[in-house]
Amino acid sequence: MAGEIGHIVFDENGPACACGQRGCLETIAAGPAIVRQAIAAGVNAENLTTSTLYDLAGAGDTRAHAIIGRISHTLARAVQWVIMTYDVEKVVLGGGVTSARAAFLDAVLGELALLRAQSELAGMMLTDSKVSLLPADFSPGTHGAISMAQKAAHALKS
Repeated sequence: MAGEIGHIVFDENGPACACGQRGCLETIAAGPAIVRQAIAAGVNAENLTTSTLYDLAGAGDTRAHAIIGRISHTLARAVQWVIMTYDVEKVVLGGGVTSARAAFLDAVLGELALLRAQSELAGMMLTDSKVSLLPADFSPGTHGAISMAQKAAHALKS
């Protein structure tokens, strides 16, 4: 489960998570959570998705923009925690939440820029080059299953 940051608690009074905690990153910044927040805020769009929410924010919808701001702020903090705790070379964001691609990444990088402006250390550690998106056509679940099958097959040969 290393690297599974979706269950870091960001808001202890936040929504219940399937893991049993409240306010996990997943309850704030995962695709279904984002759509729930948009509906609760009164964002009205046919077939609402995270991608359409970013489109609405770009078109000036203040409710969509506020939700995107909260998501980006929270994700930037998650990236900060991972980088500052483990000094990783790269944080790769993926999943349906990234379907807005550049708009999504630009919003997160904008929040990281605010964090860099607050601290010389953050300025050195939280460079834009440390954050990227998983390629849109990449299926981490499939690749993980293949990797596990290869390891199991190798273990059987030994």
